[in-house]
Amino acid sequence: MKIDAIDLRILDALQADGRTPRSAIAEILDIRPSEVSARIGKLEAVGVIRGYRAEIDPGRLAGVITVFLSLSLANREADDFARFERSIESVPAIVECHAVGGAHGIDRSDARRGAMDYMLRIVAADADHYGEILDGLMSAGVGIDHYQTFITDGAAKPASGLPLAELARARRAAKAAASEDSESGQGRRSGQLAS
Repeated sequence: MKIDAIDLRILDALQADGRTPRSAIAEILDIRPSEVSARIGKLEAVGVIRGYRAEIDPGRLAGVITVFLSLSLANREADDFARFERSIESVPAIVECHAVGGAHGIDRSDARRGAMDYMLRIVAADADHYGEILDGLMSAGVGIDHYQTFITDGAAKPASGLPLAELARARRAAKAAASEDSESGQGRRSGQLAS
């Protein structure tokens, strides 16, 4: 599905407040509510909109800590990654996990030990609870080689949704630059052929 400017504006409105009535979005965009409904239905059907939920501030829940855990697996075969990813699905406190690439460790002399495979965001009741989660991961037999823990003091910039307008602007700029490069490259090639 190709997402156009109207879809992006609908997504932006829903991202700001998922309870925004479709009629209000239609009024803002100056289109029919039925068109807004149809577009939202398509965005849901293809998985662009994955769901609607309340945004809860973990900092407002007494004692709750947010921990970032970077880790590397001992072996890096597809089966190893799949086994690890399956194992974390059943851990509710792991609220996010990203596969990462590159050497992000402190010890650059040992590139193997410097490479991280995953970055997890864990929300735990307290440090003891986090310790239980980490112990569970380490004893699960999923091949964790090494890890680093980062306990946050709070979110300096809380998650605010995707920067849809900025992404659209950057895509337009990249397309324009590619088009200019293509046109100037063809001109050079044509000139070269004519010489």
